[in-house]
Amino acid sequence: MERPRSRGNAATRANESDAKTDHKPAKKKVRDGAARAPSVGNGTVEHGAKLAIVIAQRIVDELVAKNALPGDRLPSEAAMLVDYQVARGTLRETLRLLEVHGIIRIKPGPGGGPVVAEPNSSDFARTSSLHYQIARASIRELFQARLVIEPAMARLVAERREPLMIAEIKSALEFGHEVAQAGKQHEVGSGAAAARFHDALLHTSGNKILDLVGGSLLKIVLYASPDFRLNLHNEEAFRYHDAIFDHLARGNATSAERLMREHIQQMIESYEASDPEFLEFPVRWTSEVTSGRSD
Repeated sequence: MERPRSRGNAATRANESDAKTDHKPAKKKVRDGAARAPSVGNGTVEHGAKLAIVIAQRIVDELVAKNALPGDRLPSEAAMLVDYQVARGTLRETLRLLEVHGIIRIKPGPGGGPVVAEPNSSDFARTSSLHYQIARASIRELFQARLVIEPAMARLVAERREPLMIAEIKSALEFGHEVAQAGKQHEVGSGAAAARFHDALLHTSGNKILDLVGGSLLKIVLYASPDFRLNLHNEEAFRYHDAIFDHLARGNATSAERLMREHIQQMIESYEASDPEFLEFPVRWTSEVTSGRSD
């Protein structure tokens, strides 16, 4: 016959169970990559998101919220380790990520460290050219994109007709003529000098997105184009530049847009006639791009 269980034994077991329930085990040390995902914006990072990217987004959000300017220093590494509660390796990966995208620059030496960089089309070209190469895009497609974007930007510049913008474009135009007149004696090729006119126009439209995209397309073409290619048709280019600038300065938006479209189309047709293989070259990603001006 089964013996009845004693109340005492049951009570003992219940107390032991309660003790286990009440006892809170010490928190385990969580690896940096598996730390609780910090919130970004109004949401929470999805499971598995890479922590360095999450912290990079937080830093960018904070820079914008603080209206940080180019050259402003980021907090010290020690301060950021405390603020973001990550390991040193993760923080350094975050800073490398921001540096690759042109958001910060790392100043070497004593007193150096991460500083805010100025957004520019060269950095944008560096990133976008990688995607264009993977997409198997060609130089022809870059020109086709320019054929859409640059006429619209010429219209915007003419509509705004801000004196400083017009003065900058005029300076680039005059520099091109100076180089063309000097010929081979000038250290800057006339093709690259002609490109400065476009570069000046492509960062004065007043539309930040168009400025970055339009300027980046020009930078990628310049990287792919040895100067002898750019020199092929610069005489015709300078004539177009003079006419376009005249309409920009007078605020004739429709005429400036039309002439810029004709100018880009003329470049495509000239390459088709003299150097058709160039247009079929694939776009290649590069860590450096040629700039028509100092960004």
